[in-house]
Amino acid sequence: MTDGETVHYAASQELAGLDLQVVRASWPHYTTARIEQRLIDVRHTRPLARSVNRQRLAHARRLLTDLVEAQVVPFSSHFQMRPAGVSICFPPILEQVDDQLLVVDGMHRIMAAAAMGLEQIVATVVSSPTLPPPTVSPCAWPEVKVVDTKQAREEKFPGFDADLFRPTAKVLDGLRDLHPSTAAAVEAIRRDCRTTTAR
Repeated sequence: MTDGETVHYAASQELAGLDLQVVRASWPHYTTARIEQRLIDVRHTRPLARSVNRQRLAHARRLLTDLVEAQVVPFSSHFQMRPAGVSICFPPILEQVDDQLLVVDGMHRIMAAAAMGLEQIVATVVSSPTLPPPTVSPCAWPEVKVVDTKQAREEKFPGFDADLFRPTAKVLDGLRDLHPSTAAAVEAIRRDCRTTTAR
């Protein structure tokens, strides 16, 4: 994705299973919830944050373009192979509330998909009648501002309730490279990429 850097992308069903485990473990209220990866309609999503970072949005657009070119369904669980190593990407995380899908994690990717005219993406959807309300009320996408500076949580989520804030993104960041069950899959993908580039 970086200029001059070769990146290989590969979807993984094993990784998708890991994603569901990680999301379930990320917050006590998700323990008994229904969690699944599926195609969702971008038009049914509702943001919670009131801003996105311009640089991260540009990164999400490049990622989306790369995934389409690599024939990986956006934004299914996948590996990114670089000369420096392997990274793991999970889908955006949404909570189903009636007919709305609230964006818990993945604002930049979903906004990039909408801007590029993509109607469907893969997301991890959490649903349960006992889920607490979101940390802030959802808004409409036209209300989300694109900003150049990093904003504090209080700026992105005006009036947010810390007790209701979903810590999912932080937990996922910590587990992407630590979970031992991904080691064999990473090595298999690395071998495939070496074979492909040697042709």
